[in-house]
Amino acid sequence: MAATATPPSLPFIWTWFQESANGLGLRESQIVSGAFTPSDSEKHLLGLTHDEIRVLFRQYLHELNEVASLTMIASTEASLRIDFEARAAKRHKDKISREFRDIRRRRGRWIRLDEDILETWTTVGGTAKSTISEFRGLLNLRDWLAHGRYWVPKLGKQYDAQGVFSLTDRLLSKLPILSTDGT
Repeated sequence: MAATATPPSLPFIWTWFQESANGLGLRESQIVSGAFTPSDSEKHLLGLTHDEIRVLFRQYLHELNEVASLTMIASTEASLRIDFEARAAKRHKDKISREFRDIRRRRGRWIRLDEDILETWTTVGGTAKSTISEFRGLLNLRDWLAHGRYWVPKLGKQYDAQGVFSLTDRLLSKLPILSTDGT
């Protein structure tokens, strides 16, 4: 297995999101209260009413929420793929590792997250079936965010960064994911 980069951890991404959201809230409060006026680099804020500032910062927060959600889903996918590669490369005797090696032999480097990795965890691993099913629903959100958001998504439910963090963290904690060194 080739060396892989380590994706940012879910707790790191969640903390980054919270700090960024707090920073947006503080900046909005500063501008609305008049404690600080927009800088030269923030000319787009000059002349806006307090209500317009609030609306704009809600839009900023919404966008931050979308970016954090995509990043958490991507980090989870990376963890699952790193686990797949480690299991396919090592000679572990468990059912999941053997199935992953078979998939690697059949599909080469074109491993599909849903059909190959998640389906194997569901059918062979038998663990976390409902959590895997919920995560599969997140893949529609990932696709919509990653491909430009040019269509109306059919997500089945509303997601926010808190819900995405909760679900992705739950998935990774329920699956016996190998560490990045394959143990």
